[in-house]
Amino acid sequence: MFGRKHQSQEKIDEGDISFKQKRAGRSISIALDRTGVGYEIKDVTGEVKFHASYEEIDPQITQVVEKSGGLFNLSVILLVFGGLSAGLSFAAQNRGSEYVSALFFITMSAISFVMYRWRRTAFSIMNTERGRMSVIRDERHDEIIRELNLRRVTTLRGKYLQIDHDNAPKAEMGKYNWLRKVGAITDVELSQFSSMLKGDSGTRRNQPPTISQN
Repeated sequence: MFGRKHQSQEKIDEGDISFKQKRAGRSISIALDRTGVGYEIKDVTGEVKFHASYEEIDPQITQVVEKSGGLFNLSVILLVFGGLSAGLSFAAQNRGSEYVSALFFITMSAISFVMYRWRRTAFSIMNTERGRMSVIRDERHDEIIRELNLRRVTTLRGKYLQIDHDNAPKAEMGKYNWLRKVGAITDVELSQFSSMLKGDSGTRRNQPPTISQN
């Protein structure tokens, strides 16, 4: 992509962090280290495992809700049968087998609905060049997304933030437009880099403007 001649100025925290998530028979492991993210997902259909660098992560996040429509439909059908059985038993003033049948259908309907709710899972999907990462929207979700984004931005800024005066100004401006597009720099920083590149008359200033990432 772009030149990487300068040393990283904003280093990623050297501590490794691991996250594990489980929901509805699905197990997800996310391991973050200095080189990137190790991702693994397992369920009854098999497993997927890969390692991706932070700069491979697409910042665009897609929200997906996985549902088991069959279980929901089954719970509704069982509830209808339970209601019909109870109604017929009441009309016939029969408190025997019809009530037992109604109770059975209603109980199975409740179990099916609980299973439906249990299997209903919301995910945040992040694409990488190696594959798709799914992050379950549970109590660890925000922490995982925040840590991934922090390390992604820190990596991009460390590799590409400084001006490479060996590149043409137009090429460097394209780099900074890309950094803005992927959320690694702010609008203020983009404007400052644009001014610096337009006003660069051969001065070898390699230090970028210091702007907060917040």
